[in-house]
Amino acid sequence: MLLSLVEDGWRSARTLSLAAAQRGGHPVLHLVKGEVAPEVLRMMTPSPGTRIQPIARRWFRVVSWCVVVLGLVRQRWHAIVVDNHRTYAWVHALARWRGVPVVLACEAFHELTYEWESASLSLEAALRRLGNGKAA
Repeated sequence: MLLSLVEDGWRSARTLSLAAAQRGGHPVLHLVKGEVAPEVLRMMTPSPGTRIQPIARRWFRVVSWCVVVLGLVRQRWHAIVVDNHRTYAWVHALARWRGVPVVLACEAFHELTYEWESASLSLEAALRRLGNGKAA
């Protein structure tokens, strides 16, 4: 299962959901900071494996930390996608001990780029690695 922490916008999360659905139906859990309008929920659920869980802004850090840690302990996450540099830092520090890759999704100049730690790696290549069982 892929975990997506959505703080700064929907574009990268939607791209991730669509790509994961096309590349073997990887289920995706989106933890969203703040309220989510019903129209957005309808737009964001392209496949049955996509789940969106809104979390109140004031509780987002605590709840997401708990979800990340529990998923790592249970070996549930194949990869974690974040869209914020500060979130990337603490998630990467936690995920490193389990060898779970953390992908930073950046929206720049209306193009999505994905940075896999310090090397540039496309989402398609990341999902291909997951499909081949090479999550680390």
